Amino acid sequence: MLNHSEEVFFHLLKATLPDKIIFAQVSYNALVTAKEWGVRAKFNRCYADFVVCNAKDLTVEVIVELDGPTHETSAGKLKDKKRDDILKGVGYRVERFSLRDKPTKVDIISRIG
Repeated sequence: MLNHSEEVFFHLLKATLPDKIIFAQVSYNALVTAKEWGVRAKFNRCYADFVVCNAKDLTVEVIVELDGPTHETSAGKLKDKKRDDILKGVGYRVERFSLRDKPTKVDIISRIG
């Protein structure tokens, strides 16, 4: 379900945010409705890398994306912007971390809390 880099980052998220519930590879269909965004085809096959939720009521606190080399191209950046616009458009906070930067616990805490 996760590639090696995603698996490592998942465990880092869990260790850094032990009081949160973290889901991996969550379909946009579970996060966004066609009513909110208009046309389901715009997000039908999209997946969020990680969804960080409040442990008490499972409300979504932040969507976390882990970006590899394909996200650094012009086409990748445009695709990411479109995906972020969908999530932000329905009220989600999105944080992106780059594999190139080798995120640490400090990075996660400073950006997610």
